[in-house]
Amino acid sequence: MEKYKNHGRLIIDEKYYIPPDVDVNLHDVTNDPYDIEKGRPMEAHKRREKKIYMCVDRTSMYAYLISILSTSKVAAVIKKRAREEYAACKQGPFEHIMDYKQRFNAKLDALTASSNTAASTADIAIDFMYGLDNNRLNEFKAEVVNNMQ
Repeated sequence: MEKYKNHGRLIIDEKYYIPPDVDVNLHDVTNDPYDIEKGRPMEAHKRREKKIYMCVDRTSMYAYLISILSTSKVAAVIKKRAREEYAACKQGPFEHIMDYKQRFNAKLDALTASSNTAASTADIAIDFMYGLDNNRLNEFKAEVVNNMQ
């Protein structure tokens, strides 16, 4: 659960996590002169849907479990797997940048721990930036690259 959040509940609960339903009774929309409470149930539904969507893609968790359960002790195989996982690390469409940063750092730690050649700080920064979600941060990425040129 530390690494894969709600996906990790599968191990303990022996079933996939489904966020609880939104309790609309927690919000008093009748006594709401500034319409503050009116939008809260809608936002709660959006957050729940986002969690459900994030729980659908379990591929990275399965890959992690397989890598942990793998009996391969061949250094070349371990190094290759670490390089592949590092290269494939991308920010998800609804993933917070801090969550992506933690995942990226974990992949980077695995890369260096498996005796791969350490990348320079500049290369690591570029790898992180290019892993950012294109739908949300494409303009930012283009601006950074343009400023570098």
